[in-house]
Amino acid sequence: MKKILICLLLCAFVLGGCSSVDLSNQNAGTVKLTILGPDQTILDEELSFAEGMSAYDITLSALKNKDMSFETEGSGQSLYFKRIGDFGAGDYGDMSGWLYYINSKSAEVGCSSYKLKDGDTILWKYTDDFTKEELFS
Repeated sequence: MKKILICLLLCAFVLGGCSSVDLSNQNAGTVKLTILGPDQTILDEELSFAEGMSAYDITLSALKNKDMSFETEGSGQSLYFKRIGDFGAGDYGDMSGWLYYINSKSAEVGCSSYKLKDGDTILWKYTDDFTKEELFS
């Protein structure tokens, strides 16, 4: 009987500990994510994010939640969305592909390196010639 009581107390302690996981850091804020194709808005949503998430993480999560196709290339700082939906790098010429902007400015770091902040706006824009975009003006 003593062993059963000890076992029940241990189970209650373990299960009680599982339910007291601190979830306060799970939602660090919201961001606005927009993905613009050559002639259409592919995605335009406000999304919640967890502490430490990057522009890549939130974009990947949104694409997966919408069951949208995508292709990435590279890793770390050079991680790149090569294709989102029907539009891929090179489809509209050698200079075409995806660019991303944070708070209406060309991003200064790769999408996997930019850590989200509450209220950020993330814009992915497909361009047919990246040399004509603001980043290169």
